[in-house]
Amino acid sequence: MFCPNCGSEMKEGDVFCGECGARIEEEKKAKKVVRKKKKQPSEPKKEKTERKKVSKEKNTKNFSPKGKKIIITLAAVLVVLLAVFWFIGSRSSKPETAVNQFIKDYNDHNWSEVYQAYHMEEDTFVNEECFVKTMEQSNPETLPDATGGYISNNRYVYRINKGSDDMTIYVAKSAKKTFLFFDKYEIVDIADASVRTVSVKIPEIQGVTVMIDGVKAKKPDDSTTSSYYARVFAGTHKMTFSGADDLFEKDSYTFSTNSSTSVVNQIQYSAKAKKEAAEALRGYLPAITEARIKGKDTSSLASYFTSAENANRYVFSFCGYTYYTGTDTKGIGKLNLTQCEGRSTASYQTVENGVPVVVSGTREYQAKTWDGSYQKQTMTVRGTAYMVKQNGKWVIQTVSYYYY
Repeated sequence: MFCPNCGSEMKEGDVFCGECGARIEEEKKAKKVVRKKKKQPSEPKKEKTERKKVSKEKNTKNFSPKGKKIIITLAAVLVVLLAVFWFIGSRSSKPETAVNQFIKDYNDHNWSEVYQAYHMEEDTFVNEECFVKTMEQSNPETLPDATGGYISNNRYVYRINKGSDDMTIYVAKSAKKTFLFFDKYEIVDIADASVRTVSVKIPEIQGVTVMIDGVKAKKPDDSTTSSYYARVFAGTHKMTFSGADDLFEKDSYTFSTNSSTSVVNQIQYSAKAKKEAAEALRGYLPAITEARIKGKDTSSLASYFTSAENANRYVFSFCGYTYYTGTDTKGIGKLNLTQCEGRSTASYQTVENGVPVVVSGTREYQAKTWDGSYQKQTMTVRGTAYMVKQNGKWVIQTVSYYYY
């Protein structure tokens, strides 16, 4: 070993240096203390940073190029979805959104969606199905943009010019939310003169089913007349008949509620129906006139009429006034009809009144006078019978005293 002070060689175990006298034991203790406190040298900061960078680069290298593209794409899609979500949600949270959507649905003829905005009180012909058919047949004009948007009674009010009239739309905030937290507005009422309901007269024809726009009409239980009224949307409609069997000129009639002529006034009996009705009346008149000449009651003639009451009321309306009649009349001649013709329905009559059949003619017979002698008598036959088909048979409903 060597002296740490002068560098002279020393023996192991020497406490003092033989040359300079330095104490060697203290130096050893000092070295021991130093060695005891000596620790693993800390890593320089630069090396530590570089080591982390290398570790990070190593971890990054674990993702393949394809994986990196997927991650980037998913991130981009998420950003786009969030943007769209916010755009749609914020746009729908404005009152004019509901109005603009209504106009778009109207102009696109999306009538089912349009109907929901009107909040109609429904009936047989007032419902979504009938509204759609009415609007499709009516071909309404295109709506312009709405104006207004002022607030009245907590509702936003918009106006749309619709021809000669204005449509007023009322919008209010809904209790529901769009996308959970965006405000939602909806149409709560519409004032529109063109979308309203009107009453239409429907004829009650036995054995015939009447339909409007494909929906079956039903006579109210409390109705006692031969026709009834139904509430329909204003506009163009189609009335069709099922089971009519060539009863009318056409099986369907298109009509507008805005027309001054009602649909029942358009319906006319067919040439076949008018001919059949006239032939039926021609067959009834011999028995009717003979019963009048013989002074018989009307019960035997009830089958020629719609009811026994009508038979009693009208049976002898065809027969002109004659002074002598009764059971002792004789020599009754044949009925001579100069006219028995079915006519078209007049403007003041409708098909529910029946086919008007005009008749005229005479019938001769011998009547016993007050002194017991017989005199020639001539009965006149004249008037108009209104014939209807009942249980497949043409019968008399009413009789007019005058020529049609």
